[in-house]
Amino acid sequence: FHFGDGLGSRGSTLIAIPLVLERPLDSGEIVIPAPWMSYRNTNAPDGKPPSALWNFKLKEWQERAEPSSTWLRFQIPHELLPVAVSRARVVIQVAGPVGRFELLGRRDGAAQTIQTITDPVGQLVVEIADSKLLQISEAGELVLGLNAGDPSRPELTHTQGGQDTKINYWRIESLGLQLWARPTGTSTEE
Repeated sequence: FHFGDGLGSRGSTLIAIPLVLERPLDSGEIVIPAPWMSYRNTNAPDGKPPSALWNFKLKEWQERAEPSSTWLRFQIPHELLPVAVSRARVVIQVAGPVGRFELLGRRDGAAQTIQTITDPVGQLVVEIADSKLLQISEAGELVLGLNAGDPSRPELTHTQGGQDTKINYWRIESLGLQLWARPTGTSTEE
């Protein structure tokens, strides 16, 4: 929202606006914005349980000094299902000496690297154009994985200073997924 230049804040107000999602009538492309895509931890493709990197109950990312990985399942709003996803944009905000960040997808049930970023700083944007990595389950879920931290460079988070080791923490500050999709078949609401 943009209310004009030079305006200052004098307080805050909570405004509630009723919002009803309806399935588009035509089969044109729709954009599903990141705030509509909730996510929670899920098992890795090899069956390993999720790490505690993302705390779903508190809705917050955990601070880390060691490499960590997790898999997340993103839920498409049920009112829009079924859809075929053509592309996606993942926006991640990181802080601290992560060292290495890897975004993973699933292809034929196995993990596949989408993009690896060395020494990430600030906001990372990853575009996913391979629709085979964007398969939606019958429940309307898309699964992506994250590996963060650099096991080959422990000095990033554990620096030696005399007799003491100083620990430098990193953290994912935020993560959002935006999808471009086309409605397919008939609505799950019908």
